[in-house]
Amino acid sequence: MTKNLKIIIFAFFVVGFAVLGIYTAIQKGKTTASQEPLVPQDEQLVGADVDEHGCIGSAGYLWCEVKQKCLRTFEESCEELPSIAEAEKSALLGAISDALVEKRGPDAKSLVLTITQFDGNYARGTALPAYGGGLWLAMKVDGIWKLIWNGNGEILCSILEPYPQYSTRLVPTCFSDVENKNIER
Repeated sequence: MTKNLKIIIFAFFVVGFAVLGIYTAIQKGKTTASQEPLVPQDEQLVGADVDEHGCIGSAGYLWCEVKQKCLRTFEESCEELPSIAEAEKSALLGAISDALVEKRGPDAKSLVLTITQFDGNYARGTALPAYGGGLWLAMKVDGIWKLIWNGNGEILCSILEPYPQYSTRLVPTCFSDVENKNIER
């Protein structure tokens, strides 16, 4: 094969690939412009629903007028906590911390405990580490705070059966695994 023939064949392939590339780019531009959007315009993306206070409803945040902030009511009550003395608060959080360390191990010492609801001898709160967290329920028994439940998700009615006096204000509903539904307490 001669040198000139090799150059002509090479040039033919270069021009052919260039034409193919230009044609593909033009066709891609036409289809992209004519395709339907991936998310219909009338549907909002999760997190795109910010209300007038800046709360993102699809993430579970609602405006709490009493506390003047966005919050998730399953993590923090919108109600003001009844007055709780610092000594009582310290005893409660100390007892919860100790119980969680006993139950979950020394890593539970890093949990940030918050009291979200308080009703005299009953309390509810969150235990939040940097990577997630859960809820807890406590009850004062013979003058000592006792952790009666901690976890995520629905509170099972069977957990509350030994504590029928536990505040229905703090836990108005529970999940009945017998009836397979939430029931009012």
